[in-house]
Amino acid sequence: MKPTEKLDEFNISLASLDAGKNIFNYSVTQDFMQIFNPDYSKKTDINITIVLQKRHTLIDVEILGKGSIEVMCNRCAESFIYPINIEEKLIVKYTDVPTEDTVEEKYVRYSSTEINFSKEIYDIIYLAVPMYVVHPDTETGESTCNAETLELLQTYSEKNMPSHWDKLKELIEK
Repeated sequence: MKPTEKLDEFNISLASLDAGKNIFNYSVTQDFMQIFNPDYSKKTDINITIVLQKRHTLIDVEILGKGSIEVMCNRCAESFIYPINIEEKLIVKYTDVPTEDTVEEKYVRYSSTEINFSKEIYDIIYLAVPMYVVHPDTETGESTCNAETLELLQTYSEKNMPSHWDKLKELIEK
C-alpha cells in the first residue's frame, strides 16, 4: 500500500454530508505523521474529531484533538510524553476556479465529490508542539528533568571556562 493510500481514510464524501452537524473521528499515530515527514520518529497517539457544520455555500470546520507526543526535553535531553490539546477552526468554501488554501480557509471546487483534511491535521499537530519543551515542574515547582544531567550542567557552568569573549575584550582594551 502506498503511503498516500493510507490518507484515503481521511476522505469525507461531500454528497453524504447532512445539512447541519456531521462528526468524524480519527486516530493519528506515528505512521500518519511519517507520511508527511519520513524522518518523524516520535511516538504519537492523538484522537482527532472533525466537526463539520454544512451550510448552503460553505462548511464550518472544527478540528479537535487530544492525546500525546513523545518529545525530547531541551534542558536534559531525555524524552517524555507531552500532552496535546487541539482546537482549531477553518472554513471550507466552494469555488469555480482553482484557489490556494489559506490557514483559515480551504477551497473545494463545486465539482468535487470529497474533501480530505489530512494535511491540515498534520500541520495542526506539528504546530501544537512548542519549539522549546522541557519536563513539566511538579506542583511544588521542582523540575522533573533528569537530576544527574542538571547536576552535570550546573558543574560545567560553574567552572571558570575560558571564554571567546574574554580574548575579544582584551583586544578592545588595548
